[in-house]
Amino acid sequence: MISGLEQSYKKNTENALAVVKLLLEGKTVEEISEKLHLPPKKVIEIKEMFESMNNKLN
Repeated sequence: MISGLEQSYKKNTENALAVVKLLLEGKTVEEISEKLHLPPKKVIEIKEMFESMNNKLN
């Protein structure tokens, strides 16, 4: 049985991966928000986190 915390972590991870995939496809924050039914603020947070990690790798 998966605990609530594990389910939340899994869902957040799935959302983050989906957002990054769509960003790499060139989708806008608004398009991603609408497609994934996430608040634009959450999409922006994930986008900024991805960009920060990407900058550290380059």
